[in-house]
Amino acid sequence: MAGRKALEVYLDLLSQPCEFTAGWATTLQNTLVRWHHTNTPPHATKVFIMEVLLPRMTGALADLGDTLEKLENMFLKRQPFLCGDDISLANLLAVCELMQVALDILKDRPKLLSWKSRVQWGTLDKAHTVLYRLWDRSNAKQRSSEYSLI
Repeated sequence: MAGRKALEVYLDLLSQPCEFTAGWATTLQNTLVRWHHTNTPPHATKVFIMEVLLPRMTGALADLGDTLEKLENMFLKRQPFLCGDDISLANLLAVCELMQVALDILKDRPKLLSWKSRVQWGTLDKAHTVLYRLWDRSNAKQRSSEYSLI
């Protein structure tokens, strides 16, 4: 609800007539526009995500669980890769998508873990070295902040 009210106020402000004047008012206006550009969007976006999008995304892990179930039982039923005996672009795309979740979603799925390791072997791990470093840094920061709370 807070997100809807903020949107109404923002749209109301945008609909107001704007008169341009010379001198200090123009300078002030330019300053405010620059300030708005770098300050309002990040905070407004955060409110939109937290108040509008996230409440509607409950059950996301359950939905992902259903998808993993289908990958396992339909596509990897009797074959080492999604489309048969050879690795394909479909495998690379699927593993990349699952890696972006950044949670250990495959820990209780040995078939999918085995498939992921077959796909990752070689060039995929090399291509993701930057991503791995970011995860390591993020995990290190999270661990250090947990210790500081103790």
